[in-house]
Amino acid sequence: MVGRRVGSIRLMEPLGFGGAGEVYLGVDERLDRKVAVKAIRGEIRLDDEARARLLREARVLSQLEHPNVCRLYEYIQGEDSDFLVLELVEGRTLREVLETEGVPRDAMPLAEQIVQALVAAHAMSIVHRDLKPANIMVTEDRRVKVLDFGLAKALRGESEVCFTEEDQSVGHSDLGGRDLTLTKAGAIPGTPRYMSPEQARGERVGPAGDIYSLGLVLQEVFTGVRPLQDTDEVAVLYQKAMWGESLPVEGVQRDLKELITECKALNFVDRPSAEGVSERLRWIAEAPARRIRKTVKAAFVVILVVATIVSTIGFVRARKAQVEAQASAVAAQQAQAEAEAVASFLEEMLASADPGVMGRDVRVIDVIDNAAEQIPESFGDTPLRQAAVSMTLGRTYRGLGDFASARQQFEQALGIRTESL
Repeated sequence: MVGRRVGSIRLMEPLGFGGAGEVYLGVDERLDRKVAVKAIRGEIRLDDEARARLLREARVLSQLEHPNVCRLYEYIQGEDSDFLVLELVEGRTLREVLETEGVPRDAMPLAEQIVQALVAAHAMSIVHRDLKPANIMVTEDRRVKVLDFGLAKALRGESEVCFTEEDQSVGHSDLGGRDLTLTKAGAIPGTPRYMSPEQARGERVGPAGDIYSLGLVLQEVFTGVRPLQDTDEVAVLYQKAMWGESLPVEGVQRDLKELITECKALNFVDRPSAEGVSERLRWIAEAPARRIRKTVKAAFVVILVVATIVSTIGFVRARKAQVEAQASAVAAQQAQAEAEAVASFLEEMLASADPGVMGRDVRVIDVIDNAAEQIPESFGDTPLRQAAVSMTLGRTYRGLGDFASARQQFEQALGIRTESL
């Protein structure tokens, strides 16, 4: 095959071999691009089942255009061979990534991309039927490409073909570092290590079969441990696959453990859909951001409460100061009024003491005594002003040496102020 031209494509070198054909590196000389060319082996080309399988792959892949699915460029039917021209994906298989890196640092982004490929396929009623790390490529920039939909089954338009348990042969090939499974005619399609129970029993396989395989793949991606032991023989693997036996999920957070375990449910009706897996993975991936937002929100609430308390204290203090200022202003006004009342009263008393007005000689003490007698009548309805006048007269008596009268006025003023409190 090497050096042969298939349409505008020249086959350059073999990339892998399998039970149903070979895969070659090709160059499309018309479009000047490298491609992968998958061929059905000549000796089984006329086998109806092999041909139907190849045609089915072409039909399925031609419908799938998604960033995480290896694209089909062309189907070529030759005189002695049939060919699929596929996108050549540069990189490593997920199997190689897991073997060299253990649990990848970007396990979650890789897992989300794998699931997105299934979401796109299942939305078109397409089932992969052989999902495994060897059929998943990881490019240099960590983009995922799901390969080899050769076992995929378009649920629309074709009747289901059941395979028996006795036909257990599965061919593997190293595709330039890629472990490609090419189903041999008469075999149960798939790889027993990643096969769903219903597929291992030769029953009808739907999207839930891919979800079971996905659960095993995700378990290996997130834990670095193969769900089935490497020492198990093929017959043992089939037996375990039929009963949904695999290692329990350990070493991951609870939400992720529950999701993977649900994907591996023995009964296919208990498994989530690809869309459901995608949503839950996204929820799990966003958990750290949600915790940060929750912490920030809590901190904001604390700050808001503190700010409210501080502002309330500030308001109370400001209000208190305002009240005190208002009280001071009232007190000042009151003091001024009292002073004016005292001055006015004394002015009247002094005016009444004018000899020309009273018609006789006037002594200061007589004027003060006269004023003292008129205080209750003049200030009966304004006790604080009455007290102020009494205090003034008391000081005047004291200055004149009449301490008894001074004491009397002081006591009257004190009594009035005490009653006014």
